Amino acid sequence: MPDHWGECNFRNKDRCNGADWLRDTPEPFGAEKIIMYEPCNYVSNVAYYHAANRICTYPEFASGEDYQKALKRSFASLTIGSAMMHGTFTYVGVSFDRQMISVISYMAHQIST
Repeated sequence: MPDHWGECNFRNKDRCNGADWLRDTPEPFGAEKIIMYEPCNYVSNVAYYHAANRICTYPEFASGEDYQKALKRSFASLTIGSAMMHGTFTYVGVSFDRQMISVISYMAHQIST
């Protein structure tokens, strides 16, 4: 599936499967002035870093060190994937985000069983 970088934006909403949530005027972000399609959702991904940090500081986390390390790495990776999805609205970003959510869900299941 080809990526649609630049095709799905405020000028071409018909190519976005009805994505009414896209900003009509994308904002330049950071010193490089990168265009962000969802600046609030992009920045909100910092919460995933907090989840990883919470695993470190929770003294009674009931799993082994290997699972804890894997969860921390997965949450950090999800931060990047989700930021890419919300910032660029590309197929690569959506795929990265969804795959990391799947990994975390699978590990949560493994830990609980």
